[in-house]
Amino acid sequence: MHKHIAPVLLATFSSAVWANVSNADIAVAPRESGVAAEALAAAAPNDSRLSLALNIPFSKLASIVNQFVFTFHEKSEPNAFPQYDVTIQVDRVKVSASPSTPSRGFLVEAPVRLSGNAPLISLPATATVTADLAIGIGFDDKNWCPLVEVKSLDIELAGGGFFSSIIKPRVRTALEQMLSCESVRSAIGQSWHTFDLPVQMGGSTLFSRFSPGTISLTEVEIINDRLRFKVEVAGQTSISSKQPGPVTKQLPAPKQLNGAQFGSTDVEAGVAGNLGLASP
Repeated sequence: MHKHIAPVLLATFSSAVWANVSNADIAVAPRESGVAAEALAAAAPNDSRLSLALNIPFSKLASIVNQFVFTFHEKSEPNAFPQYDVTIQVDRVKVSASPSTPSRGFLVEAPVRLSGNAPLISLPATATVTADLAIGIGFDDKNWCPLVEVKSLDIELAGGGFFSSIIKPRVRTALEQMLSCESVRSAIGQSWHTFDLPVQMGGSTLFSRFSPGTISLTEVEIINDRLRFKVEVAGQTSISSKQPGPVTKQLPAPKQLNGAQFGSTDVEAGVAGNLGLASP
């Protein structure tokens, strides 16, 4: 597959968080007038917390996914019958409420184009893939599983005949592997590292480092054709006069976040704590 949806969405949302944090109004309040930047760099780390609340309409969720090109390649085993070698490219998807789990799932409808070689069908051809997905956070087993469950999958392939019954289970298997908790957990783990924010202070450039420690999330909810959930990452911030490189950390077990408040905007990012720059 050309692009994996889990890393794509994670990267998009992570970029939204860090873009908001990077553009945040960070007050630099020295302990006393004339304090040197080196004194701040020697200060003890501070507790801080980053948050991201998503209240995204299905239309915007689809537009995020449609920024990327998704391509599957399906090929039969050497001694299998029949023999086929097919490339499936996904066009612009549509997202709507799930008929089976309307409170925590959504239906993805994607027109696709097939090319290559396959028996009993003239290629290139078009088809429609409809996937019913349910989302949940694995709080119980502390291992992020299950995350995304494929409730049902349907493929309408015009003139597909016998080949439709062959390609449908292959596409379902590829989709389940792509959305498996191992794949999603791996994508989250790749982004679980320290972040460094440059801050100008007089004639000096300092670097505020955020080191994530714990992650808390609400359950994913579907309300009025919107996907809604909130994540909070608690950690420590410290100041350095030199830009350090990112340090990868072990992804912790998720904690459940209760009583989250949501505003009217699609994405809200917040910072709690002084990022190591304010006076005690």
